[in-house]
Amino acid sequence: MDLAQRFAYLAVAIAAALLPDLADAGDSVSRFHMQPDRQNEEACHGLDDNMALEHTVTVTNGDAEIASRGGIVGRMSAERRGVYRLVFELEGKRVDVVADLVRQPGRLTVTERGRTCRWSATAEE
Repeated sequence: MDLAQRFAYLAVAIAAALLPDLADAGDSVSRFHMQPDRQNEEACHGLDDNMALEHTVTVTNGDAEIASRGGIVGRMSAERRGVYRLVFELEGKRVDVVADLVRQPGRLTVTERGRTCRWSATAEE
């Protein structure tokens, strides 16, 4: 194999590796039922019931919104393509909500600020 062929193969390999980063998550509706992290301390369990209810992340034209029967509702800001974040106050606690829709299936994670409380789920099909 000559140098030109090696370069062509290298260029194709690099392009293939970059495709997931270049792909847009596109319009989608993802549903989640979160579970508490096994390492959550006892004080974290107060939000377990809220987190277990369905959370829906809807992406339209690159804008993401989350809505849940557990009380988390709002427009999410884009961190990078396909990854969205919302800082929200729930029952007097500040939580960070992150939807990673680049991963397949998508993943939703909620962490309580200032504590080690964490809930997460993968998108349901």
